[in-house]
Amino acid sequence: MFVAGQSGVGKSRLMREVRHQTQLSRVPFVESNCYEGSFAESAPLAEVFGFLVRLATALGGKHLVRRNGPELVKILPRLGLEWGIEPSSCLKDAEAERLRLLQQLCSFCVSVAGLCPYAFYINDLQWAQALTTDLLAHLARRIKAEPIPVALLGSFRDEEVEGRPLQRLLEGLEADQALQLVSLQPLQADDVASVLASMLGVDALPQAFCGRVIDETGGNPFSNSARSRPGWVASACLSTTDA
Repeated sequence: MFVAGQSGVGKSRLMREVRHQTQLSRVPFVESNCYEGSFAESAPLAEVFGFLVRLATALGGKHLVRRNGPELVKILPRLGLEWGIEPSSCLKDAEAERLRLLQQLCSFCVSVAGLCPYAFYINDLQWAQALTTDLLAHLARRIKAEPIPVALLGSFRDEEVEGRPLQRLLEGLEADQALQLVSLQPLQADDVASVLASMLGVDALPQAFCGRVIDETGGNPFSNSARSRPGWVASACLSTTDA
């Protein structure tokens, strides 16, 4: 399941609630973030697999780490120092080597799920590079084909998809019928009024005030325009006092 929406619409806030409920259910929540302009293609995966290695070790799965170690060490170099694991030898074909890496990483994810169900979440997928999206594609197909107890989650800005690796991932998952997409939309006028009344602890607010907030934010709870002007709420209050 992926959550999509414009910047500030509440994707991260929704996923924090998902994480909270997951952890309350005593299910590990493995997460990572993609960053704009990152030069390390494997950075988001390194964070996720670092957690999975610790999880497997804590659950008696050291043999899984060692079995998959020759590929894991390529994105987690510290395994070489801490576990004495050497990377597998290079193949002549770079694409075949990349496929071997993806298959082994996917296999490790599945093996850890055999020890304990978990949720696998990556945020800001609009900035994900090909290695991350290719792994998600491999893992999603395995989960669809087999009863693997892994919740595969992601979130992204839907206005920043075109021409990026994420676009190919989404198209592939949709073609395989392996994607559930939740699209968050800006709040409607009545919803904005309800949220504001709740925040301020009143039953109702002047229509002019609500209209000013809607104009400033476009119904986006964390609007960039609102965040860039910290005094906008006070300004809206003052400008609508007469109303």
